[in-house]
Amino acid sequence: MAFSRRALLALLASAGAVPLLSAQNARAYTAGTSVPSRQTLSPIDFTAGVNLSGKLVLSGAHGAKLADAKGFNGQDSTALTVLDLATQEVRYVWLPISDGHIPIHLTDGRTMCCGQYHERTVVLDKNLNITHTLTAPEGYLYTGHPLTDAPRNRVYVPLKAKAQKGAEAEGLIEVFNLKTLEKEGHYPSGATAPHELRFLPGNTQMAVCHYGDIITDTIPGQEKQLDKTHLTLMDLDTMAVAKTIPTRLNAMLTHMDVGDDGHVYAVLSQFLMYPQITDVEANIKLADNRLHEAMGIKRDWPLSRAMVDDWRYDFPMPILRINPQTADIQSIFINPGFHLRCQSVAAHHPSHLVFVTGHYSNTLMAYNTQTGKTAAINGDTYDIADMRGVCTIEGTPYIALSGLEHSIAIIDTTTLKRVRYYSLPVYQATHIVHIPA
Repeated sequence: MAFSRRALLALLASAGAVPLLSAQNARAYTAGTSVPSRQTLSPIDFTAGVNLSGKLVLSGAHGAKLADAKGFNGQDSTALTVLDLATQEVRYVWLPISDGHIPIHLTDGRTMCCGQYHERTVVLDKNLNITHTLTAPEGYLYTGHPLTDAPRNRVYVPLKAKAQKGAEAEGLIEVFNLKTLEKEGHYPSGATAPHELRFLPGNTQMAVCHYGDIITDTIPGQEKQLDKTHLTLMDLDTMAVAKTIPTRLNAMLTHMDVGDDGHVYAVLSQFLMYPQITDVEANIKLADNRLHEAMGIKRDWPLSRAMVDDWRYDFPMPILRINPQTADIQSIFINPGFHLRCQSVAAHHPSHLVFVTGHYSNTLMAYNTQTGKTAAINGDTYDIADMRGVCTIEGTPYIALSGLEHSIAIIDTTTLKRVRYYSLPVYQATHIVHIPA
C-alpha cells in the first residue's frame, strides 16, 4: 500500500482516533474561506462577572488565506488576529513576513511581529499599520520571541545564523531603542538558534533558550541529532553571556517561562519524519520501535490528526525545571502521552501555576510551583482542537488558550474551568499573547 496522508488518516480513524474538529469548522478554514477584516463576536460566557480588557493577539502562518493577501504564498505571509476583550471585536491584518510566530507588545499600543526564519520583522502602530520594517544582518534570520525592556528603553530580538553547526552558527541578540527602533548593537547569544527570551527575577539578567547545533538534519525514519541545546543567561547591562546551562539532552530547547519561584520552566522537541517508502503500518511500526529503543517507552496513545498533517512522529519530552543560579535541572513528566510536541509555556504567578500546551496530545498541563502537584486537561474539555498557544492575562485569575487553526478559550486558574469561548479562525497561529489596554 502506498504511503499517503489519506491512507494514514483512514488507518487512524479505524484505530479509534477521535476527530479533533467538527466538519463545519474544518471546512471553514481548510478551504481558505475568507472572513471580514473586522467583525464582532458573540462569546459564550459560563461565569458571571468575567470582566476582561486589553487584546489577545496571534500571528498565524496562513496569511495567504486572508482576503487582502497581496499575492504572497504561505511562506511569505502572516495573518495577524487581534481580539479586543472588552468590545469582542476581532480584526485580521495581512503582514508581509514569513510564518508569523509571535507578536509582542512594545509601548504606546505598538506591536512587533517577528518573522520565523525570515529576514524581516515588522512593527505596527496602535491602528495596526506597519510603521517600521527591520531587516536581519547578512547571514542571519529573525526567529523566535522578542522581549521588551521598558526600564532600559530597549527591545531585544533573537537571530539565528543561516549556518547550522559550529562557531559560525552562534546566534545573536539585536538591541533596538524602544522608542525610535534604531539599532543599538548586536551580541552573541552563547549558543545556536536562540528562540525565547525571558527576564529573570531582579531584572538584571535574561534567560535565552537555544535549539542547538544540528548534527544531522531530520530524515525519514530518524530523529534530528542535536548538540549544545543550552539555556544561557545574559547580563542586561553588558549583554555578555554570564552563564551557560546545557540540557545534555538530544532535543531542541524551544520555549519557556519563569515561574514565581524563580525557576525556568522549559520544553523540548524531538521527532522523526515518516518514511515515504513503504506502507502505513510499516511506517508507524518503525516509529514506534524507534521510540522504544530511544526512550524505553511503548506507545499506548493514538496518533493525532495534527501529527499526520505535519508528517512527523514526536517523542514525548519532559518539562524541565531549571534553577538558573545552581544550574540544577529536574524533569516533570506527567504522562508520556501528554508530552507530545510541548509548545507554549506560561507562568501565572498569582496561582503558582505554570501551564504547558501539548500540541499533538491536545493537552493542557499545569504544574504547581509550591506543591509540585500536576494536572492535565484534554482540549476537548474547552472545545479547543490542536491546542498550541497559552498566555497569562495579566492582573486577572485567567489564562487564554488557543487552537492551531481555530478557537480561543479563557480559563480560570482557580478552577481550571472555561469561563469564555470565542469561535474564530486564527490561521495556524503558534502562540497567543495578551496586550494590556
